[in-house]
Amino acid sequence: MKPKRLLGLRVSALAEIAVFYLAFFALGGAATRFEDFNPHPAWFLIALLGAQYGTGEAVMAALISTIALRAGNLPPETLSTDLYGWMWTTLRLPLGWFLIASLTGEIRRRHQRGQLLQAGRMREAEAESAQLKAAVERMHRAKQGLETVIASQLSSAVTLYQAAKKVENLETGKVLGGSLELARAVLSCEQLSLFLVERDALALRLAEGWPDGNDLGVKFAAEHPLFRRVVVDRATLCVAREGDEHFLVRQGLMAGPLIDPETGEVLGMLKVEKMGFLAMNLSTLESFRAVCGWIAEAFAKARRHEKAASDTMFDDRTQLYSRAFFERESAFLARLARRLQFAVVVLQLDLEAQGDMTAEDRLLAAEALSRSVTEGLRTTDLAFVSGQSYESFTILLTATPLRNAAIAAAKLEKAFLERAGGSGARLRMSWRSLYEPEEKSAADLSALAQSVAALKETHAVR
Repeated sequence: MKPKRLLGLRVSALAEIAVFYLAFFALGGAATRFEDFNPHPAWFLIALLGAQYGTGEAVMAALISTIALRAGNLPPETLSTDLYGWMWTTLRLPLGWFLIASLTGEIRRRHQRGQLLQAGRMREAEAESAQLKAAVERMHRAKQGLETVIASQLSSAVTLYQAAKKVENLETGKVLGGSLELARAVLSCEQLSLFLVERDALALRLAEGWPDGNDLGVKFAAEHPLFRRVVVDRATLCVAREGDEHFLVRQGLMAGPLIDPETGEVLGMLKVEKMGFLAMNLSTLESFRAVCGWIAEAFAKARRHEKAASDTMFDDRTQLYSRAFFERESAFLARLARRLQFAVVVLQLDLEAQGDMTAEDRLLAAEALSRSVTEGLRTTDLAFVSGQSYESFTILLTATPLRNAAIAAAKLEKAFLERAGGSGARLRMSWRSLYEPEEKSAADLSALAQSVAALKETHAVR
């Protein structure tokens, strides 16, 4: 805050001069002007103002002191006094006052210049320090940004590798499950879905990130514009292009066909409903095409493998009989049972997954069921893999009356629960007679009812 000034002089200095001379005249200065005092009181006023304020205020104090001393108080002139002596007597004190005012004022001004110079240097140093601080902060933010980018890239690379491992599988269920994770890792999208071609329509198989109560379609018939454009025309659609916006209205941002690279058959459609604004750039569409091709190739390979596996006699993982062999073997055993008069029972085991089970728990439960069937059967029983992902098995119990089917089922269930009880999965069991000798049918039906009742009581106790 700048001090108040009057005629270029500080008002506080003028006020000090006024107070001094009010006291000066009040103490008798009007009569004697304290001229005989040594030193004169004005010396203190002028030296103080010069040291405190500078030359201007000190000179003003000297001028006012001169007026206060000599106004109406000039030395008398006598015959023995020469002109120079009278002038010296008159001006001796005022000249000293002006001299001390100049000296103290200039010393004070030099100090002020030094202070201003130091203040300027201090301001420059503070400005440099602020610039250095801002530069360090910018460097720190840039370092944090680079660390975030590097961590994000490493995380994305790890996520992409894990998703790619899940897609590169020979089971269609696992391929479809990993395809959305792969698409999310590559495209950084928030909502996406996968459709498969079923009976001249695109049917939803998997969706991720869909909110409750959305109006997104779960099935697109052959006459739907999106089906015709993606499946028939095999076009990759992007909402940013004017011609594609009509087909994707209220259904998403991008959609592309899943084309088998060997046969050219359209297997389904991958659709992205929501993604970040910055994630939608020029390279996103090409990345989306690459993801569609990757998923289609992996799914087609897994489907061909499953088809080839279904035509073989043994399943390559469990070494049990495959689904394709069940019809022929069951027909043979039925004819043999009629000829030799022994009972044959078909036992069906299906994995029931609870709603809160994770994918890992489901895989563990399927593995437990597979091991229970492989290790828990008699040497005369035949087991067949009847479902995908090893969640369903069909067992032919030879030389086993219908009344003993519940006992065999209970043993398998016990073995399964011992291995997978912590996963929360349960077994759904059913059995039927493939052939039962006629003389034993009535007795076996009664015994079967008792076995089922006992089995139900066992479940109730659990």
